Amino acid sequence: MTEALLEDLTKIAAPLLALVLLYSSLEHRLRQRERAMEWLFGGLFGATAVFGMLYPFTLEAGLIFDARSVVLSLAGFFGGPVVAAIAALIAMAFRISVGGHGLWVGLAVIISSAAIGSIGYDLRRRLQYQPGVLSFLALGVLVHGVAVMLMLALPSPQRITVSADVAWPYAVILAAITWAFGHIFLLVESRTEALITARKSEDRFRKLLEDLEREHSNTRIMLDTMTDGYIRADVDGKILDTNAAYCRTIGVEYMHIQDTEEQ
Repeated sequence: MTEALLEDLTKIAAPLLALVLLYSSLEHRLRQRERAMEWLFGGLFGATAVFGMLYPFTLEAGLIFDARSVVLSLAGFFGGPVVAAIAALIAMAFRISVGGHGLWVGLAVIISSAAIGSIGYDLRRRLQYQPGVLSFLALGVLVHGVAVMLMLALPSPQRITVSADVAWPYAVILAAITWAFGHIFLLVESRTEALITARKSEDRFRKLLEDLEREHSNTRIMLDTMTDGYIRADVDGKILDTNAAYCRTIGVEYMHIQDTEEQ
Protein backbone atom coordinates (compact mmCIF):
# COMPACT_ATOMS: atom_id res chain seq x y z
CA MET A 1 0.00 0.00 0.00
CA THR A 2 2.86 2.40 0.81
CA GLU A 3 4.34 1.99 -2.67
CA ALA A 4 0.99 2.76 -4.31
CA LEU A 5 0.56 5.76 -2.00
CA LEU A 6 4.02 7.04 -2.90
CA GLU A 7 3.35 6.64 -6.62
CA ASP A 8 0.02 8.49 -6.49
CA LEU A 9 1.18 11.31 -4.21
CA THR A 10 4.27 12.10 -6.31
CA LYS A 11 2.17 12.61 -9.46
CA ILE A 12 1.91 16.23 -8.33
CA ALA A 13 5.58 16.81 -9.20
CA ALA A 14 5.04 17.53 -12.91
CA PRO A 15 2.32 20.20 -12.53
CA LEU A 16 4.23 21.76 -9.64
CA LEU A 17 7.34 22.07 -11.81
CA ALA A 18 5.24 23.72 -14.52
CA LEU A 19 3.92 26.10 -11.87
CA VAL A 20 7.49 26.90 -10.81
CA LEU A 21 8.33 27.93 -14.39
CA LEU A 22 5.36 30.32 -14.50
CA TYR A 23 6.23 31.61 -11.05
CA SER A 24 9.80 32.34 -12.14
CA SER A 25 8.64 34.56 -15.01
CA LEU A 26 5.90 36.45 -13.14
CA GLU A 27 7.00 36.43 -9.50
CA HIS A 28 8.33 40.01 -9.69
CA ARG A 29 4.81 41.20 -10.54
CA LEU A 30 3.22 39.08 -7.83
CA ARG A 31 5.73 40.62 -5.39
CA GLN A 32 4.23 44.04 -6.19
CA ARG A 33 0.83 42.68 -5.09
CA GLU A 34 -0.77 43.29 -8.46
CA ARG A 35 -4.37 42.14 -8.03
CA ALA A 36 -4.49 40.49 -11.45
CA MET A 37 -1.37 38.46 -10.60
CA GLU A 38 -2.85 37.36 -7.28
CA TRP A 39 -5.97 36.11 -9.05
CA LEU A 40 -3.88 34.44 -11.75
CA PHE A 41 -1.64 32.59 -9.30
CA GLY A 42 -4.60 31.76 -7.07
CA GLY A 43 -6.17 30.09 -10.10
CA LEU A 44 -2.94 28.33 -11.05
CA PHE A 45 -2.31 26.96 -7.56
CA GLY A 46 -5.97 25.96 -7.34
CA ALA A 47 -5.81 24.15 -10.69
CA THR A 48 -2.65 22.34 -9.55
CA ALA A 49 -4.41 21.22 -6.37
CA VAL A 50 -7.33 19.96 -8.46
CA PHE A 51 -4.90 18.02 -10.66
CA GLY A 52 -3.65 16.26 -7.54
CA MET A 53 -7.22 15.36 -6.59
CA LEU A 54 -7.89 14.01 -10.09
CA TYR A 55 -5.18 11.36 -9.57
CA PRO A 56 -5.37 10.50 -5.86
CA PHE A 57 -4.64 7.43 -3.83
CA THR A 58 -8.16 6.09 -3.25
CA LEU A 59 -8.76 4.04 -0.13
CA GLU A 60 -12.47 3.74 -0.88
CA ALA A 61 -15.08 5.78 -2.74
CA GLY A 62 -14.94 9.36 -1.47
CA LEU A 63 -11.90 8.74 0.75
CA ILE A 64 -8.94 10.06 -1.24
CA PHE A 65 -5.38 11.09 -0.44
CA ASP A 66 -3.44 13.52 -2.62
CA ALA A 67 -0.94 16.38 -2.51
CA ARG A 68 -3.40 19.32 -2.38
CA SER A 69 -2.01 20.19 1.07
CA VAL A 70 1.47 20.71 -0.42
CA VAL A 71 0.16 22.98 -3.16
CA LEU A 72 -2.04 25.06 -0.87
CA SER A 73 0.58 25.52 1.85
CA LEU A 74 3.10 26.73 -0.76
CA ALA A 75 0.41 28.98 -2.28
CA GLY A 76 0.04 30.66 1.09
CA PHE A 77 3.74 30.73 1.94
CA PHE A 78 4.88 32.29 -1.35
CA GLY A 79 1.73 33.91 -2.74
CA GLY A 80 0.15 35.24 0.42
CA PRO A 81 -3.40 35.10 1.82
CA VAL A 82 -5.24 36.22 -1.33
CA VAL A 83 -3.53 33.63 -3.55
CA ALA A 84 -4.07 30.93 -0.91
CA ALA A 85 -7.75 31.84 -0.43
CA ILE A 86 -8.50 31.69 -4.17
CA ALA A 87 -6.65 28.38 -4.55
CA ALA A 88 -8.43 26.95 -1.49
CA LEU A 89 -11.86 27.92 -2.81
CA ILE A 90 -11.14 26.17 -6.12
CA ALA A 91 -9.88 23.07 -4.31
CA MET A 92 -12.88 23.06 -1.96
CA ALA A 93 -15.34 23.32 -4.86
CA PHE A 94 -13.76 20.28 -6.51
CA ARG A 95 -13.57 18.29 -3.26
CA ILE A 96 -17.27 18.94 -2.62
CA SER A 97 -18.05 17.56 -6.08
CA VAL A 98 -16.20 14.35 -5.17
CA GLY A 99 -18.13 13.88 -1.90
CA GLY A 100 -17.78 10.71 0.17
CA HIS A 101 -16.95 9.85 3.80
CA GLY A 102 -13.84 12.01 3.79
CA LEU A 103 -15.52 15.20 2.54
CA TRP A 104 -15.47 17.26 5.73
CA VAL A 105 -11.99 16.15 6.70
CA GLY A 106 -10.82 16.91 3.16
CA LEU A 107 -12.26 20.42 3.35
CA ALA A 108 -10.65 20.95 6.75
CA VAL A 109 -7.25 19.87 5.35
CA ILE A 110 -7.64 22.37 2.49
CA ILE A 111 -8.43 25.23 4.88
CA SER A 112 -5.70 24.35 7.39
CA SER A 113 -3.02 23.97 4.71
CA ALA A 114 -3.81 27.34 3.10
CA ALA A 115 -4.03 29.02 6.52
CA ILE A 116 -0.70 27.64 7.79
CA GLY A 117 1.06 28.70 4.58
CA SER A 118 -0.47 32.19 4.81
CA ILE A 119 0.64 32.54 8.43
CA GLY A 120 4.17 31.62 7.31
CA TYR A 121 3.98 34.31 4.62
CA ASP A 122 2.87 36.93 7.15
CA LEU A 123 5.60 35.97 9.65
CA ARG A 124 8.25 36.18 6.94
CA ARG A 125 7.17 39.72 6.07
CA ARG A 126 6.81 40.89 9.66
CA LEU A 127 10.07 39.39 10.95
CA GLN A 128 12.06 39.85 7.71
CA TYR A 129 12.94 36.18 8.03
CA GLN A 130 14.79 34.34 5.28
CA PRO A 131 13.64 30.68 5.12
CA GLY A 132 16.30 27.99 5.33
CA VAL A 133 16.60 24.19 5.23
CA LEU A 134 14.58 23.61 8.38
CA SER A 135 11.87 26.13 7.47
CA PHE A 136 10.25 24.04 4.74
CA LEU A 137 10.74 20.84 6.68
CA ALA A 138 8.92 22.48 9.59
CA LEU A 139 6.20 23.72 7.22
CA GLY A 140 5.71 20.23 5.76
CA VAL A 141 5.66 18.55 9.17
CA LEU A 142 3.22 21.10 10.61
CA VAL A 143 0.81 21.05 7.66
CA HIS A 144 0.67 17.28 7.44
CA GLY A 145 0.77 16.72 11.19
CA VAL A 146 -2.39 18.81 11.38
CA ALA A 147 -3.84 16.85 8.44
CA VAL A 148 -3.20 13.55 10.26
CA MET A 149 -4.90 14.89 13.40
CA LEU A 150 -7.90 15.96 11.31
CA MET A 151 -8.17 12.41 10.00
CA LEU A 152 -9.14 11.36 13.52
CA ALA A 153 -12.51 12.96 12.77
CA LEU A 154 -13.27 10.30 10.14
CA PRO A 155 -16.02 7.76 10.91
CA SER A 156 -14.75 4.92 13.10
CA PRO A 157 -14.15 2.16 10.48
CA GLN A 158 -12.32 4.52 8.09
CA ARG A 159 -10.39 6.18 10.94
CA ILE A 160 -8.96 2.86 12.09
CA THR A 161 -7.87 1.87 8.58
CA VAL A 162 -6.39 5.28 7.79
CA SER A 163 -4.50 5.48 11.09
CA ALA A 164 -3.06 2.00 10.67
CA ASP A 165 -2.13 2.01 6.98
CA VAL A 166 -2.12 5.49 5.46
CA ALA A 167 -1.72 8.42 7.85
CA TRP A 168 1.97 8.40 8.64
CA PRO A 169 3.34 7.36 5.22
CA TYR A 170 1.08 10.11 3.82
CA ALA A 171 2.52 12.68 6.25
CA VAL A 172 6.16 11.70 5.68
CA ILE A 173 5.91 11.64 1.86
CA LEU A 174 4.09 14.97 1.61
CA ALA A 175 6.36 16.66 4.19
CA ALA A 176 9.32 15.67 1.98
CA ILE A 177 7.60 17.01 -1.15
CA THR A 178 6.82 20.28 0.67
CA TRP A 179 10.46 20.58 1.70
CA ALA A 180 11.74 19.91 -1.84
CA PHE A 181 9.39 22.24 -3.71
CA GLY A 182 9.66 24.90 -1.02
CA HIS A 183 13.37 25.10 -1.83
CA ILE A 184 12.70 25.28 -5.55
CA PHE A 185 10.24 28.16 -5.11
CA LEU A 186 12.71 29.86 -2.77
CA LEU A 187 15.46 29.65 -5.41
CA VAL A 188 13.14 31.42 -7.85
CA GLU A 189 12.35 34.07 -5.26
CA SER A 190 16.06 34.58 -4.47
CA ARG A 191 16.85 34.98 -8.17
CA THR A 192 14.12 37.61 -8.50
CA GLU A 193 15.47 39.49 -5.46
CA ALA A 194 18.98 39.46 -6.95
CA LEU A 195 17.69 40.86 -10.25
CA ILE A 196 15.72 43.57 -8.46
CA THR A 197 18.77 44.52 -6.36
CA ALA A 198 20.97 44.66 -9.46
CA ARG A 199 18.39 46.81 -11.28
CA LYS A 200 18.17 49.21 -8.32
CA SER A 201 21.97 49.47 -8.17
CA GLU A 202 22.08 50.19 -11.90
CA ASP A 203 19.41 52.88 -11.52
CA ARG A 204 21.32 54.50 -8.62
CA PHE A 205 24.57 54.47 -10.62
CA ARG A 206 22.85 55.96 -13.66
CA LYS A 207 21.30 58.69 -11.50
CA LEU A 208 24.69 59.43 -9.97
CA LEU A 209 26.24 59.83 -13.43
CA GLU A 210 23.38 62.08 -14.51
CA ASP A 211 23.81 64.20 -11.38
CA LEU A 212 27.56 64.51 -12.00
CA GLU A 213 26.99 65.49 -15.62
CA ARG A 214 24.38 68.04 -14.57
CA GLU A 215 26.69 69.46 -11.92
CA HIS A 216 29.55 69.71 -14.43
CA SER A 217 27.27 71.43 -16.94
CA ASN A 218 26.06 73.93 -14.33
CA THR A 219 29.65 74.65 -13.28
CA ARG A 220 30.65 75.22 -16.89
CA ILE A 221 27.78 77.65 -17.45
CA MET A 222 28.69 79.53 -14.26
CA LEU A 223 32.36 79.83 -15.25
CA ASP A 224 31.57 80.99 -18.78
CA THR A 225 29.20 83.72 -17.56
CA MET A 226 31.59 85.07 -14.88
CA THR A 227 33.09 88.53 -15.41
CA ASP A 228 36.20 87.53 -13.43
CA GLY A 229 38.90 85.44 -14.99
CA TYR A 230 39.37 81.87 -13.86
CA ILE A 231 42.17 79.39 -14.51
CA ARG A 232 43.10 75.99 -13.13
CA ALA A 233 46.46 74.38 -13.87
CA ASP A 234 48.51 71.44 -12.66
CA VAL A 235 51.93 71.61 -10.96
CA ASP A 236 53.66 71.65 -14.33
CA GLY A 237 51.71 74.70 -15.44
CA LYS A 238 49.50 72.84 -17.86
CA ILE A 239 46.12 74.54 -18.14
CA LEU A 240 43.36 72.24 -16.99
CA ASP A 241 40.45 74.66 -17.08
CA THR A 242 39.72 78.31 -17.68
CA ASN A 243 36.94 80.61 -18.78
CA ALA A 244 36.21 83.23 -21.43
CA ALA A 245 36.86 86.17 -19.06
CA TYR A 246 40.41 85.00 -18.37
CA CYS A 247 41.07 84.54 -22.07
CA ARG A 248 39.95 88.12 -22.77
CA THR A 249 42.27 89.33 -20.01
CA ILE A 250 45.37 87.76 -21.61
CA GLY A 251 44.20 88.43 -25.19
CA VAL A 252 43.85 84.80 -26.24
CA GLU A 253 40.84 83.29 -27.99
CA TYR A 254 38.82 81.02 -25.73
CA MET A 255 38.61 78.28 -28.39
CA HIS A 256 42.42 78.22 -28.64
CA ILE A 257 42.71 77.62 -24.90
CA GLN A 258 40.10 74.86 -25.07
CA ASP A 259 42.07 73.14 -27.82
CA THR A 260 45.17 73.34 -25.62
CA GLU A 261 43.28 71.77 -22.72
CA GLU A 262 42.11 68.86 -24.89
CA GLN A 263 45.64 68.20 -26.12
